[in-house]
Amino acid sequence: MGITIKEIGFKTVRRPLKTPFKSVLQQVDEREVIVVSVQDESGDIGYGECVAFETPWYTEETITSCRFVLEHVLLPLLRGQNFQHPKEVWELFKAVKGNRMAKAAIEMAVWDLFAKQQQQPLWQFVGGILKAVPAGIVIAADPSQIGDRVAQANNAGTSVSKSKFIQIQIRLC
Repeated sequence: MGITIKEIGFKTVRRPLKTPFKSVLQQVDEREVIVVSVQDESGDIGYGECVAFETPWYTEETITSCRFVLEHVLLPLLRGQNFQHPKEVWELFKAVKGNRMAKAAIEMAVWDLFAKQQQQPLWQFVGGILKAVPAGIVIAADPSQIGDRVAQANNAGTSVSKSKFIQIQIRLC
């Protein structure tokens, strides 16, 4: 079970958010992500997503910096490589410092490609036992609006505990 990376590509996708929010550095009304695709010699394609933001308010990486690192550093390292297991991508990228979101986008695409090669959904390929997992939400709002946003999330069926509410308030103040 091995793959040779034949083609690599990426494109930017931009979509409006259902609930815009304001970070320390910007008003976030829409979300831009980079979708990475890797194709093997048989034509199968795996996909990964780079989730950096436009400005470095969440991590030091941005969409612009990730695009540069993907195009000029990581993709050239990956092209033509033969992998026996997706974890080898991490080893290949160890020489590149930082840039975890850019690296993760490619690594996700390779894991997806390996799962497709095994004709399994990715969750099953990595040893998952559930098709769906519980997930939380991030509530970003001005301190004066946070209570209303938490109440809206609770009314929509999202479980928000009081301790999470306190953590959210502390981080926003």
